[in-house]
Amino acid sequence: MTSLALAVARADITRTRAVAVPQARLPAGGVRLRVEKFAFTANNVSYAGAGESLAYFSFFPLADAAWGVVPVWGVAVVVDSADARVRVGQRVYGFFPAAQAAVLQVGRFVDGVTFVDATPHRRELPSAYNAYTLLDAPPPAAASQDGADAEDVLCLYRPLFLTSWILAVWLAEHDAFGADAVLISSASSKTSYGLAYALRQASGGRRVKTVGITSGRSRGFVVDLGVYDEVVTYDAVRSVPPGTRVAYIDMSGSAAVLKDLHTHFGENVAASCMVGQSHWDAGGRPKGLPGAKPKFFFAPTHINALRRRLGNDAFTKRVAAAWGGYVAHVQRRGWVAVRRVRGGDALQALYREFLANAVPPEAGCIATLQGDGDRAKL
Repeated sequence: MTSLALAVARADITRTRAVAVPQARLPAGGVRLRVEKFAFTANNVSYAGAGESLAYFSFFPLADAAWGVVPVWGVAVVVDSADARVRVGQRVYGFFPAAQAAVLQVGRFVDGVTFVDATPHRRELPSAYNAYTLLDAPPPAAASQDGADAEDVLCLYRPLFLTSWILAVWLAEHDAFGADAVLISSASSKTSYGLAYALRQASGGRRVKTVGITSGRSRGFVVDLGVYDEVVTYDAVRSVPPGTRVAYIDMSGSAAVLKDLHTHFGENVAASCMVGQSHWDAGGRPKGLPGAKPKFFFAPTHINALRRRLGNDAFTKRVAAAWGGYVAHVQRRGWVAVRRVRGGDALQALYREFLANAVPPEAGCIATLQGDGDRAKL
């Protein structure tokens, strides 16, 4: 029994192939799942780019160590279970391989619907990626092919919004490091505009201006989002007065943008936070920049710290309240139209589109490998 999966070359993430992965035997307490669908965004390119440094390739390792499976956030259905707490037919949301199938080992339940994967090799990996949530029955079908059902919204936005939200909490706890404005690059990305939204919702404290930085092509979309106080293009960053004290949230990973911004604002860069790699091929870390030293922000570390500080129940309730408000806002505004992608060839083509930064921001890509040659006999 094999499962088709999207693999990228660990030494060169521009090289991809669809591979047939032998399915592991079901361990004691294990569940086998058919991966029904998953979101595919620029964030998945970031996972591939950081596959070695942040161990994303370690979650679902391949026998051929020269290749790594791209991880995704999606929904799967249990097709075999050796744990009485999880029944066949249940739907599960979480972190899966971009594949037709996956095997997890059910560990402790955090609450009534969320369990932790106890697969031995994952115990040393960031715990934020090891939690899986049992869902209710399938949502009603979307009104149109381009429409998003509740699971689509969950896959597209939930993991990215959690990063957005914890960034907003972190900035609020530090009073935005005294900045007058928070500058956010890759402003058309879901993580970026989720952050701008979350900063607007922050209660108490000082209201800090948000400035979205984007390409000329995406400027109209970013303005229409209505969550940024100001929108500028990359070539117009210097239109923001250099005397403005800023906190820079770097979602692009572009060394040139980072250098230009630090050079323009100088010692008025109060904080410089590296988060994403949407400009994956323009990276690097310029040295000797004026202002605050750029530091990497790894969301799972901050999420776990806040969970420990608040306690699991209080943390879960706080996240649920923020997520509920955001979902309502997303569905009301209708920011994206779902683009559905099926099959190994189509998924590789989509991955290449993201590498080329050619996917328009209004597209919400939902992919599946089911039905592609029926390689997973489930």
